[in-house]
Amino acid sequence: QPALLAALAEALGPGRELFIQSDVLAVITPMVQLIEASGGFDRPAADGRPWRAGNPLAVPTERETYVLSQGLPVYRVLYQRNDRKLPPLPNLEDLPNLEDQLEAVDNRA
Repeated sequence: QPALLAALAEALGPGRELFIQSDVLAVITPMVQLIEASGGFDRPAADGRPWRAGNPLAVPTERETYVLSQGLPVYRVLYQRNDRKLPPLPNLEDLPNLEDQLEAVDNRA
């Protein structure tokens, strides 16, 4: 959601962290594409690629605990807000295929 990303970028000062995770690759992929295309966030150099190995938060979510107990992957990415301004919202909304990818995801969990 470009509008949500714009609001988060506005609220977070440089150096503040944005952590995203999902157990559904088709959900997190367009999120990563949008965040990285925005130019307003950087990934820490020492962070794992393409996915972060662990959760930086002290307490996992119930969903995360369940998914990991089933031996399934959780996809995680940590970003840090940089000092660059995001492109105007219409430019973010016009990124190709992001909405199509999100609409194609059937996440009933």
